[in-house]
Amino acid sequence: MHKSILSALFAAFVVLTVVSQSFAQPNAEAFFVSGTEHLNSGRFEQAIAEFSRAIQLDPRFVNAYNNRGIAYKRLNQLDRSIADFTKGISIDPKDADLFSNRASVYALQKNYDRAEMDYSEAIRLAPREIKQYYRRGDMRLDQSRFDAAIADYSTIISIDPGESGAYLNRGVALIKLGKVLDAFADYRRAIAAYTKEIERSPRNVDAYFNRGIAYGNLEEYAAAIADFTAAINIDPKAQNAIYERANAYEATMQFDRAKADRRRYTELGGTRPTPQPRRGFYSTAVFDPEAARAAFGRGNSAIQGIVCTRYGGAVYRARGARVSLFPVTPYLDEWYKLREKKEGKDRAIFMSNEAVSYRIDVIANAEGRFYFFDLKPGRYFIQVFHNFTSRHSGRADRGSSTEMINGVLTTTNYYEDYDYTVGHANRIEKFVEIKADGEEQKVTLMKGGGLLKLGGCG
Repeated sequence: MHKSILSALFAAFVVLTVVSQSFAQPNAEAFFVSGTEHLNSGRFEQAIAEFSRAIQLDPRFVNAYNNRGIAYKRLNQLDRSIADFTKGISIDPKDADLFSNRASVYALQKNYDRAEMDYSEAIRLAPREIKQYYRRGDMRLDQSRFDAAIADYSTIISIDPGESGAYLNRGVALIKLGKVLDAFADYRRAIAAYTKEIERSPRNVDAYFNRGIAYGNLEEYAAAIADFTAAINIDPKAQNAIYERANAYEATMQFDRAKADRRRYTELGGTRPTPQPRRGFYSTAVFDPEAARAAFGRGNSAIQGIVCTRYGGAVYRARGARVSLFPVTPYLDEWYKLREKKEGKDRAIFMSNEAVSYRIDVIANAEGRFYFFDLKPGRYFIQVFHNFTSRHSGRADRGSSTEMINGVLTTTNYYEDYDYTVGHANRIEKFVEIKADGEEQKVTLMKGGGLLKLGGCG
């Protein structure tokens, strides 16, 4: 008996064996092989016809039921698909793939309880088969059951620590739970695992594509573009790689290249929708987490400061504002230069989420003062978003009246005084350098004020 969908090469070998045994009278095995060839080629109706002939000749041909169930699934005839997998299970209740395949159809029908039961039974029958954990984990991820999905991907990794896809998918689930540092670490592990796959098989389109996705998840778009391009060079019709490269080009403001890829994707028959125009863009610089981590090594230096905004002759201290300290790395330098050059009213230039995560946050006190300690010598970048409300007074015209007073036509105007507030949001930043260990830098971060800046935040 043959399991699941056989490769074309293996199917061809079986055909030769069967034909040598019987030219005159095809048996169930021959129809099964023919059906599998149709199935692998996407000719699902012909595959169903051949598997049905095999079943007529051998009503207990488990794998014919399995493959016919797969063909019905591809044709979206889901009830028939379930019926075939169920029949196969009744003949061989220890076949994990039958339970797993039936579970996948239940999941398509959104019958998740039944799907969960079948996937779990498949895992019980084949506890070392990582594909079963992938299938259940992917369903759980689609259901937003992130902790449960993480458990399945972690089991895969415990079985095979080099399983690249498990790191990638677990990273996605961790991001959804807000565990960004753990997610970024998994994306890095996925990249390392895909790199080994590429070293073993330099023309592995899927490995290049998936590594590109991992780089994209880290918002390292230059590396993502390189991997999607490698996949496309191997397979010029790799639609998903073309689609994702277009997204990466757009994220790095390479708009003409993005348009060319979107046009190429459509010409190849791609149907995924074009994303909404973005307003946030990224540098092509590569973030080095090790360099950022090293820059935050423990030292004996400190930075203390005060943050305020001068507006309308008044000083607004950044009470309760979050003050963020970033190590200045080559990545941050490139990002800052790009932002100064390209940012505008309708265009924001972002750091990658991973780069943003390498920071120290403190909360400014009632006077807008903050303090960072245990720092080592080096360059640092301080960023504060200061939100405050200013109070104002105004006078509204409420109309007028005209009357004759002592023979003179007199007009009286009526006004009403009122108070109102205006909300403000300022981004205040400063580069600071600590030159020697033990040094304490004192800084003032202030927005606005004109000549009043001479007074600082006092």
